[in-house]
Amino acid sequence: MDFVFFAPRLRINKRILALCMGNHELYMRRRKPDTIEVQQMKAQAQEEKLARKQEREKLRKETEAREMAEKKQQEYAERLRQMQAEMEQRQQELTTARDTIMRLEEQLRQVQAAKEEFERKQRELEDMMRKLENDKLMETEEKTRLEEAIREKQIEVQRMQEEVNVKDEETRRLQEEVEEARRRQQEAAEALVQASSTPQHHHVAEAEDEGENDEELANGELGKRGSCSSEEEPALPLTANGAEFTNHENENLPRPEEERSTEVSKKKALGDQLEMLSKELSAMKDDAKLTRNDILHQENVRQGRDKYKTLREIRKGNTKRRVDQFENM
Repeated sequence: MDFVFFAPRLRINKRILALCMGNHELYMRRRKPDTIEVQQMKAQAQEEKLARKQEREKLRKETEAREMAEKKQQEYAERLRQMQAEMEQRQQELTTARDTIMRLEEQLRQVQAAKEEFERKQRELEDMMRKLENDKLMETEEKTRLEEAIREKQIEVQRMQEEVNVKDEETRRLQEEVEEARRRQQEAAEALVQASSTPQHHHVAEAEDEGENDEELANGELGKRGSCSSEEEPALPLTANGAEFTNHENENLPRPEEERSTEVSKKKALGDQLEMLSKELSAMKDDAKLTRNDILHQENVRQGRDKYKTLREIRKGNTKRRVDQFENM
């Protein structure tokens, strides 16, 4: 379809013609393929844009990893401070329980001494009564004097009897307080042992390791793993009970968790103190009240077993043997 323009002047016709020719030239230029130089420039610009985007993403991941590592380190440091404060509180409770037990035992000794004194006075009164009955022919003055002494002894014995009754009631109350204090002492000692057996620097070290791992991932480890994702291994087949694996390549990997040692094994003074407390608690322990878990714990302590040794034993052998041994525990 042709467009026909009617213009009163030739200049307008020339302008319309130039406009149409320019429009046609732009139309053809847009549909003409780019030259090699232009394509290279566009590709280079696209690569630079992608590189800038990757750099920004890398910086963002590094910042997030650093912030996360710092946050975890602060959390573990706060947890470590809480554990130390709890250990100090448990130690103070243990000292208070010891002082209470010593004070109550001293009061019990005083009560026992009062009872012995009462028994001695009572025996003296009985001796005087027997003497009065045996000496029927004694003089009147001596008999009167002896009867007066007997009345005084009876009054004194009655007074001491009342004191002993009060002391007996106090003794029962003190015995209950001693049992309660010993129970608190045992709980405080167990809590102290449990808090002391936790590695204090373990969490901080984990935070530092996680921070390093995050930085490595941000610096390109994710890219390496992404390039290898196309070569993923097929899923490991399982049996019906999920116990047998065909891939045993992870058996020779390093296991640092098996070589961990507790804080008690590192500090000799703390270990000696805990051993002394354990002996004191063992002396006050009632074997008739032991539970099944207490008996198992004593057997493990006697054979020198702990959680790390058990973990090492489970790691030995093939996968099926480890699973069977874990299920039989």
